[in-house]
This record gives sequence, structure tokens and C-alpha cells, in this order.
Amino acid sequence: MTARSLASTLTVLGAVLGMGACQQSSAPGAPSSFLVDSDPRGATIFLDGQSRNIVTPDSLRDVSAGSHTIGLVLDSGGVTYQFNAQTTVVPDSMAPIRWPLLLHCGDTTCLDPYIRRITAAGMDFAVGANGTLFFEQGTGGGLYYPADSNDGYLAVGAPVSAGYLGSYTPSVGPSPYDFYYYAGRPAPDTLRAGAVFQLDQRSWLLPPPPYQPYLTGRGLKMDEQVVTDEAYPGTIFLRVVFRNITGDSLYQAADAALYGAGSLTYENAYFGFAIDPDIGDASDDIVSYVPDQNMVFAYDSNFQESAFNTNPDAPALVGLEMLQAPTGTTIVMTGWPSSWDWAGATTSEPNALVFLSGTQPDTTTGAPNYPDPHIGYVPTAPADVRIAVTAGPLNLAAGDSVVLRVALIVAPPVAGTFQSGTFLAPGDPTDGSRAILNVAGTLIQRAQQAANRP
Repeated sequence: MTARSLASTLTVLGAVLGMGACQQSSAPGAPSSFLVDSDPRGATIFLDGQSRNIVTPDSLRDVSAGSHTIGLVLDSGGVTYQFNAQTTVVPDSMAPIRWPLLLHCGDTTCLDPYIRRITAAGMDFAVGANGTLFFEQGTGGGLYYPADSNDGYLAVGAPVSAGYLGSYTPSVGPSPYDFYYYAGRPAPDTLRAGAVFQLDQRSWLLPPPPYQPYLTGRGLKMDEQVVTDEAYPGTIFLRVVFRNITGDSLYQAADAALYGAGSLTYENAYFGFAIDPDIGDASDDIVSYVPDQNMVFAYDSNFQESAFNTNPDAPALVGLEMLQAPTGTTIVMTGWPSSWDWAGATTSEPNALVFLSGTQPDTTTGAPNYPDPHIGYVPTAPADVRIAVTAGPLNLAAGDSVVLRVALIVAPPVAGTFQSGTFLAPGDPTDGSRAILNVAGTLIQRAQQAANRP
């Protein structure tokens, strides 16, 4: 896939908005001193790779004029957050520096040390620190069900967004697999209180430096709360707050294309949560819907996973249910095969809005557009699939927020309603008599219970 650069017909944000930089000067003079601060504070300050044995906020003293690398490092909650930047020191005229601390990984191996496994509500699942969830090397090991089975059901989950950045076209929206766009902020908090487990983590949607000059998704602060309750087996409650921070000076310090520029509004935007449900062998899964519950779900198309340790002839189903969306928006349930995936900062990125809105025809993929505006695409053949629930369209101006609540639900098929080893078609999503609804009876029941949880 081709990067969306100025050489094409696409807009380059860095060229239009102006690339920010630290002060530039070659004037001679005495060594400088200037204040270095971080958010949050307490980070160790490095100069040209050497620790100065001081923490923020504090002053770097006696720094010679010229180019230097300033680094900030903070270990918090078992995670290392940092910020590094090349700075030109100007004698006697350096403005204070204040930078954000981030876990911003260029590849998935960077995330490995920070992945933890949680056992709760009959499941064993992975949580990270950069804003993505249910990730364990990109395989079905992101969630095991039952908890002690090592039977894998999820490869990744993440908050997703798509829309237009102001008047710039085309639309933007990185995929759940664009790990390097999710920048963790200090630090995840966990709590166990009786039957309840809770994780709170914060992240930014921030393009990695090589992608910052391109028109791509950016400038969102995402606060995620993950909750399980033993009274709701097989259910994970997710609350996500998206906030537009394109005009925030702290964010702009990390995003060169927006440094010193004005804010941007997300227009005609959809926000939601997406997962890659790998039910054992990922290639034979399929998608269906329960419109009355605002739920999309995936299942093994022939209910047979010989590699499973538990219930190889009755693998569970995995669903996403929208519990709360902004007033006036349309809740969209959708699914698509992996062959239709997109990637940030490439010519495929506009497909994010195609799929997350669920209502726009796509001539590139030939994706079917289901006539009900609440239902996106209806894959009818087994494949490695993704599913998502979203809400929109809406405009999100700088400083504004949108709140979503989603339930991720895993449940076994109802015994006696299917034949293991025999393909079961999803049928028409609006057909209340289709066979898969009987198979998904426990999943639907858990979705109803989740919707009634305070």
C-alpha cells in the first residue's frame, strides 16, 4: 500500500499547517540553562543519552549552544514512559520545555513486557498499556475461554474512530492493528474489589513520527475502563471516552504536523470499539447480528475446533454489544473479512469510514451494503473476520468528548441446536427465525443481562 504523500492528490498536514520546531540559532554565547518539565512530573532528565540525575520539573544547566537530544524517562506502574526530542539550544533565550510522557511503540515486541493476563468472570484475557486490549502476539491467545482451557478467541481489541479532519479529504482512521498509533499515557490502574475487577488506562491516537506529515488519524485522547463482574460470566464491560485534543499544546509537542497550529474538528465521524475474534482457527469464522440487542457476533462456521482443549465440538461465540451511545447518533454493527483491512497513512485508510459507518458503498472491495442503516456489511462466507460496534455521525470539535459503553460477550452454543462439523449459515440479519439465533441463545441472554447492568 502506498503512503499518502504530497506527491499524490492527497493533502499533507505538515505542509499545510506548518511543521513545528524548537528554536533555531547559530549565535554564539555562554552555556544556557532552561526549565524542563513533563506530564506527569517526576521523569528523569537525560541530555545526549546521559542521565543528569535530576527529575522534572528542574533546570538543565550549563548546556552548550547547538543541537542536543533531551530525553525524559519515567517508570510508572511497571511501565516505562518516555519522550525524546532533538533540540537546538539557544544561548540565554531558551523557553521552558514541557513534554508528554508516552509508551509509543514502533512494533509489537515493544509491548510484550507490559502485557498482563487477567482471570475474571470465567475468562483469561490479556491487557496492555498502550491503549489496545486482548493482544498476545496477534493470535487468538488474547482471550481464553474457559479461563483454564488455553482455547483462544481474540487476537486484538481497540477503540476505533474514523471521519474527516476538518475540510481535509479523504477521511482518516487507523485500524485496530495499527498498534504504533496508540500511545499509552501513565499509567494503567487496576482494582479488585470482591467480585469486580477494574482496569483504567489512558492513551492518545498519535501517528508515529514517520507518518506525522501525512493526512492520517490523530489527536484523540482515549480513556478506557475495563470492568468484569462475577455476576456476569463471560462478559467484559468497556467504557471509552474519546476527546479531541488536536488543539492541546501538550499533544502538539508530540505531533510535529500540528505543532503551533490551530485545532481541527472531526467531522462526519464514527467512534466505537473493534475486535479480531479468532475462534481457534481464524480462517473459518463468520459474522451475524442481533439487531434488537445492538450486537454483532462471530462464530466458528461449522462449530468444530479440533485443537481446542475444551469443547472442541462446541466452540463459543463472541459478540460486541453497544450499551450506550450519544443521543442522536446511529448505532452501527458491522463485520468484515481480514482481506478488506486498511492501514493508517496509506491509500487504504479511508476504508475505515467505509466500514465503521456501515452505510457507504465501497467499489474497491465490493463490500455488500446492507439496507438497514444499523447494520453494515454481512459477510456470508467463512473467513478471518473482524467485528465492530460504532456510533455516529457526529462532529467532535477540539475539547469535546464522546462517551461509549460496550459489552464484549463470550458464551457457549446451546446444546442440541447445531451439528458439529456442519456449516451453519448466518442468514438474513433481520430474520428472527434463522437457526443461528437458537444456537446463540446463551450469548443473547448474556447480552440482555449486560444491557440491564447499572
